[in-house]
Amino acid sequence: MITGGRGSFGNVVLRWCLSTDINEIGIFSRHEKKQYDMRKAFSNEKFKFYVGDFRDPESLSIPMRAAHYVFHAAALKVSFTHLKLLGLIFGDRKCTRVYHS
Repeated sequence: MITGGRGSFGNVVLRWCLSTDINEIGIFSRHEKKQYDMRKAFSNEKFKFYVGDFRDPESLSIPMRAAHYVFHAAALKVSFTHLKLLGLIFGDRKCTRVYHS
């Protein structure tokens, strides 16, 4: 499965997966329209599309059960101001919080 499969890095991973003998490639992203466009552009039976947000564990539960490998290419795009408000930037150092269950 590729999270953020419609982004630039996700597309590179996707093209690599297509060159292998992988039977099914899960594409997980928030954008139904972009998934629709991808479905039309590639028209490939290997693709299985999942709509959801990787920040929501519930939307990841079904796709993750089917995945043998996960390429996490989804990006959380926030501004410097948002990061400052969230307490994720301290002075000139950036910190990343990791959440797990």
